Amino acid sequence: MTLVHVFEQEQITFTTPQLGEAYENARHHAELTLLGVFEELRQTHPDCEMEFRAGDPVKQIALMASTLKADLVVIGSHHLRFLARTFAADKAPRILHAIGCPVLVYHEGTICNADIKTGKP
Repeated sequence: MTLVHVFEQEQITFTTPQLGEAYENARHHAELTLLGVFEELRQTHPDCEMEFRAGDPVKQIALMASTLKADLVVIGSHHLRFLARTFAADKAPRILHAIGCPVLVYHEGTICNADIKTGKP
């Protein structure tokens, strides 16, 4: 099992050093949070691995699934409203179509409503 987190890079130009520093602080905090979760998980699953990536979540998850020859990918989906989905704010549907293995999409708070898709068009 490999725990992967992709920190989405903002498509902004850093006009001030403070903006660049705020971005790096947020990225660093996300990486430390993942490391904390990983260390806790590794106590019960010693063969677990961790991968922290920065970039487009769809591309990075598809790359990791391919590289690791994943049998299953489990991703979280945010409960976004229609308008957010219209502007592709939720990456889960795009990930479903980008990878070639089964995908389990977890909707927070609704375990029994998780969707399993084959990832194939």
